[in-house]
This record gives sequence, structure tokens and C-alpha cells, in this order.
Amino acid sequence: MTRRTTTLQRTEMRAFGCEHARALVPLLASIAREVAERRSLVLTLERELEGARAPRAGVPQDADPHGAPGHAHRDARPDSLIADLASQRRALRGLDRELRRLGCVLERGPEISMLIADQAGKPAWRWRQGEAEPRPLAPFS
Repeated sequence: MTRRTTTLQRTEMRAFGCEHARALVPLLASIAREVAERRSLVLTLERELEGARAPRAGVPQDADPHGAPGHAHRDARPDSLIADLASQRRALRGLDRELRRLGCVLERGPEISMLIADQAGKPAWRWRQGEAEPRPLAPFS
């Protein structure tokens, strides 16, 4: 069982030389576009969900608008927004897994950039969305 786990770990993250890192750029650009679209959708859905959960003017929080006391009015829309939000977040996690299988890691932050591993499996290049090719990482001193 240990051997199988080791093999899966090795195949999950591939390492690339400089030429292979450059060859990844079109695929990384495609993934970056999808990440940007999904991040934007997540933000929009979060705002919509916040608005859907906000109290409505003229409707007491502890009363149903149809007259039944003791129950706050709940629109079916928040459930739909929650489901859509979960779906987008799940898709973003899938993109993260896909990048790791390619030997890349999506960096956290507002701009979309990715680290690409060298043959030793260590981050060696950084590619930012919109750049033509990856740049070598500065060595730690």
C-alpha cells in the first residue's frame, strides 16, 4: 500500500524544465481565464446571497408575510444561490487539483499567478496572467 501511495503522489505533481514550463503557458492562460471567471461569479453570488438574506422593509423578521406568526419569510432564492456558490467553489478546487497535477500551484492573492515546479519538484518559475512566458523565481539568499 505504501508503494501505491508514493506512486500516486509522484504522478500528482509533475516537474518541468524551462522549455516545458514555457510550453504550459497556453494551458495556464486558459485555466487562469476560468479561475478569473469563477472567482468573479463567486463574488457576485456572495453579494446576491447577502442581499437575499437581508431583512425586507415592512416585513417583521419573526412573521411570515402571509400572516403566520413566528416564522421569518424565506425565499427559495437563497437556497439556489447557496447551491450555485458551492458549485463554483467546487469547480475552483478542481482547477487547483488540475494545476497540481501539471506541477503548478495557483498563488493566493487578487492577481492570478502560478508557480511552476522544476525537475526537482520545487517552484522555479512564476507565470502571471497576461505574460507571454514564465519568469524564473529569485533564489532565496
